[in-house]
Amino acid sequence: MLESIRFSKKEDIGVIEFDLQGEKVNKLSGNVMARLKDVIAEVSQSDVKACVLVSRKKNVFIAGADIEEIKNIKTADGFRDAIGQAHEILNALEDLKIPTIAAIDGACAGGGTELVLACDYRLCSDAKSTRIGLPEIKLGVIPGFGGCWRLPRLVGAQASLDIILAGKLVIPHKAKKIGLVEEVVPAAIIEDRAMEFARELIEKKKGKRKHYFNAKGLVNTILEGPAKPIVFSQAKKMVLKQTKGFYPAPLKALEVVKKVYGMSDRKKALEIETEAFCEVGVTDISKHLINLFFMMEAVKKQNGVLDPNVKPLPVKHLAVLGAGVMGGGVGYVAADKGISTRMKDISNDAIALGLRSAHSIWQKALKRKRLDQYEYQQRASHLTGGLDFAG
Repeated sequence: MLESIRFSKKEDIGVIEFDLQGEKVNKLSGNVMARLKDVIAEVSQSDVKACVLVSRKKNVFIAGADIEEIKNIKTADGFRDAIGQAHEILNALEDLKIPTIAAIDGACAGGGTELVLACDYRLCSDAKSTRIGLPEIKLGVIPGFGGCWRLPRLVGAQASLDIILAGKLVIPHKAKKIGLVEEVVPAAIIEDRAMEFARELIEKKKGKRKHYFNAKGLVNTILEGPAKPIVFSQAKKMVLKQTKGFYPAPLKALEVVKKVYGMSDRKKALEIETEAFCEVGVTDISKHLINLFFMMEAVKKQNGVLDPNVKPLPVKHLAVLGAGVMGGGVGYVAADKGISTRMKDISNDAIALGLRSAHSIWQKALKRKRLDQYEYQQRASHLTGGLDFAG
């Protein structure tokens, strides 16, 4: 795994490059983490004054931990050992005496997000592929590399619960809004800006960043302070409403965040998170959800024809012949993925029904805070309708 993570120097700035050989994405397997441990030690022994983390994979920063490894661990002790090693490595990254800057371009999920949370600063690109979050809940587990502790201390209880309990990946605009990243940068210059950012830190002697969340506004100050129990109570009601109590991971994640929020003792906080992960990681529910994940990924790779060598062309525009409720649903699915979609029907009434059907789905997501107003407008802008396909 020597080529999977490389360390180099550009004058007095270090650069850590993630590039997992033989894979389309970067993921944090046991071997990769072992290599990262060596690289961090190399950085600590060098004379660099700041360090930038980048990915050499297209559209992916770090996709997360190796799910195959999670699937194969059957015991709590097995999880405890693996997580303990990961904590040691990410703690070493966090404890470097120089500032670290993650230049996030593309998907950054799960363990990848937990890794950048251990950095001092985060910049992200404005690329459509850039998404940051903690989707572990969807696999029946909870963030286990420190995410339950590090994310709330960075963005607060409300924003972190929104991400963790829904397994959400947020877009760059939202990441900047909640304080998850310092800047959103054009994708073409993300690495250059990260190097410039590092240079500014060195010249201004700003050094390490203190990770303490400061609520803005009277309402948020109250909700993150004296009214914090209400936030957790409402979050629990929402989880029970959505899961009917059949899935233990969301409730366990909520329990952990509630216990560790505001805790200054990192060792104790990570121990609480680890034990909770071990509890849910060994359940049949988690193993079944992981199997479901692999089956869904296999379906995505199917091209719809017998010849596996046939490669699909990218879809940028879609026409829906016939609007109404069903046409609106088809239009929603396409537009929600960023495909420019236009519905056609024989009457304006039918087109209006299709547009209302699609927008009602986005509005429900907006009401449940699964997306914000900016995301709603951005996705809905891809859907139009008319009596013809012009426009």
